Amino acid sequence: MCAKLKLHSKKFREVKAQYDKQQKEYTIFKELLGASPDGFLVIDKKGEVLLKNTVVQKLVKADEALFEEVKAGLREFVFSEDDLDTTYRVSHFEIDSETIQADVYIMRDATEEREKERELEQFAIFDMLTGALTRYAGMDILYSWIAGERKFTLCFIDMDNLKYVNDTFGHAEGDTYIIDVANLLKMMGDGIEVTRLGGDEFMVLIPEKYAGKEEQMLAGVQGQLEVLTKEFDKQYESRISYGFVASGESEDPSLLLSLADERMYECKRKNKKRYN
Repeated sequence: MCAKLKLHSKKFREVKAQYDKQQKEYTIFKELLGASPDGFLVIDKKGEVLLKNTVVQKLVKADEALFEEVKAGLREFVFSEDDLDTTYRVSHFEIDSETIQADVYIMRDATEEREKERELEQFAIFDMLTGALTRYAGMDILYSWIAGERKFTLCFIDMDNLKYVNDTFGHAEGDTYIIDVANLLKMMGDGIEVTRLGGDEFMVLIPEKYAGKEEQMLAGVQGQLEVLTKEFDKQYESRISYGFVASGESEDPSLLLSLADERMYECKRKNKKRYN
């Protein structure tokens, strides 16, 4: 009898120890969920909510449709509170065991990650020095204009004397020269897309509404460059050479660029004869 009592007592202690351990683990798990900046949502296959932490409770209070939207495939949303926007990204996995079948949704605070992505997107779209479009972004617009059968003029521009300016006055002055040209090109008119192809080369896409005025517009840019040269007493000549091609001359973006490039060099040869 005593042996049986001792055995039962030992088993009781083992069961109690196991229970206490599980209770401790549950408490830790509950505190972790409560302290987490991420949302945790568990829904069984019947649609019953089995678990939601405080973050999810706050989000659902603000948007009662969130459960259904997340279940329907929503994978990113912005939550606004006290003039502060928080971006959440939703990941999903399933639990399929003997005791539970459920969908688990984790709503992760991805605000900083999204900001970094926006910064990278800006770098991909805009040239850091001039604020003009990057080659990638400009070519994307060129492709879309051709695909949309828009009528436009493509202008290829090359800055004259940039190497001389860099070698003689330093790269800081060369950068100023590049920025001046870019700013004047960007001021040409509404709807005109200015791309820095690289170094001293630019591509300008001029919509149909400016048809017939392209030469006058670029001559105006050259005139403004000359004004800047005199106003700031620059010890070099600021000039651009340019060539035009109409969108109807080819549906191949590379060929359009190549044709405009060839015509730009004709302009450059004339400039050399004129100024030398």
